[in-house]
Amino acid sequence: MQRRNKCSLCSERPDHRMASVYWRWVWPSGDRRGYRQLFDRECFSTIAPRLTLAASDSELCPSCNEPVQYPGNIDVWATWFIPGQDRKEGALRYHVGCFEQVADFYLQGAFRLADHLEGWGEGPLAPASQPQRWGSWDSVDLTPG
Repeated sequence: MQRRNKCSLCSERPDHRMASVYWRWVWPSGDRRGYRQLFDRECFSTIAPRLTLAASDSELCPSCNEPVQYPGNIDVWATWFIPGQDRKEGALRYHVGCFEQVADFYLQGAFRLADHLEGWGEGPLAPASQPQRWGSWDSVDLTPG
């Protein structure tokens, strides 16, 4: 029997493919971090607004809604895969203090990724397609607007 992954939020092991989100950021100290979270269909709704904002290229901090300027910011890059859809990317720009308050969200149930110095801006490879199991994700749309 194949062991299924757990959802990063509810820790359930669904019988369907999960959406995956890869987060990357660099702390002001230069410490690079990368994490992967998995979301089942039910829990994905909690992350969808954050991904929609990431895709919009907003210059406002997602926590305080104030403009963020360099330096004094942390950019959180996101690459996500919704089963049956193309890879999507975006970024959230936080004030350092604001990000320190919400960083635990990005760590919840997450897998720490190896810190790669080369190819840092490259996203992870797309997972192999299995369209017969993706029908239930067809209605998910994260188009900013």
